[in-house]
Amino acid sequence: MKYSPEFKCEIVMRVLSGESKGGIASELCVNVGMIHSWVKKYLELGYNGLTIKTGRPRKMNSKKEQTLKFNNTEKLDDKDRRIKELEERNAKVRNGKLSIKKIESLGSTKNTATKEEKIRVVYESRHIYQLKKMLNFFNIAKSSYFYTIN
Repeated sequence: MKYSPEFKCEIVMRVLSGESKGGIASELCVNVGMIHSWVKKYLELGYNGLTIKTGRPRKMNSKKEQTLKFNNTEKLDDKDRRIKELEERNAKVRNGKLSIKKIESLGSTKNTATKEEKIRVVYESRHIYQLKKMLNFFNIAKSSYFYTIN
């Protein structure tokens, strides 16, 4: 439960005036340890010590992270955005060229290769490229891939 700085200050003043921490704690249903820490903070930092938030900071949820990433992308100027797009495109092209070369080395083309040949190429290239992108390139379901390799 969160307590206002005024409430904390009132309790601290009662403790400093001589009342027992245990008596105040039982009267107000507040933990004695909390009262002790409030008094300690008050003596070290004054009233401001009672207003400082403590505890672990909140974790960002994935939606906020996605929003922040999106906003950071918006902040890039046009040149940076264009460079980023071209780098992503080049990665896709490199991925495709390597895959097609491997398919051709098996004696087929991308369109005529069997599902097993495509999965073999994906399996051999999995340490170089992301599995998801390779499966997407060859239009193979993830479940089919894992079923075939096992």
